[in-house]
Amino acid sequence: MINEDQELSKNFWLSAFAKSSDEPELVALTEFTEAQIARAGYFCKFLLQPLRDYIGPVGTTCGNRSMYNDRVSTNKNSDHLWRDETESLAVDIRCKDLGKAFTWLIHHRAMFKMVYLDMEQKFIHISALDTTRLAGRIFVKCGKKQVNL
Repeated sequence: MINEDQELSKNFWLSAFAKSSDEPELVALTEFTEAQIARAGYFCKFLLQPLRDYIGPVGTTCGNRSMYNDRVSTNKNSDHLWRDETESLAVDIRCKDLGKAFTWLIHHRAMFKMVYLDMEQKFIHISALDTTRLAGRIFVKCGKKQVNL
């Protein structure tokens, strides 16, 4: 069970990472380890909060789905699984100006291992804070088409 009141940064709480736009009723199954909470805090402090400070409100639509990934995805290696051993963390975000947010993220590519803008479903996916890489993979997706940047 999550502690929704656990503040991770000025505008983000742990509950922001316990969301699923696909299966909202499964959110109650979400649990976090101490390591996952620490990664989420770091992610908020150094990426989400600065992004929000730059563009305004940012909402999350999907975060940690370790407890129910098999019901919403066929990807068994999804960073949404938030595995402690791989230090994975992924979140999908929505905001008023996705283009401006995506541009900001491109300029901060060292902070994540992958980011993509889904033009069809209107969200940005961020797989975050892979410390083994210096720059992230960036692409734009529209339906089945993908353009690497």
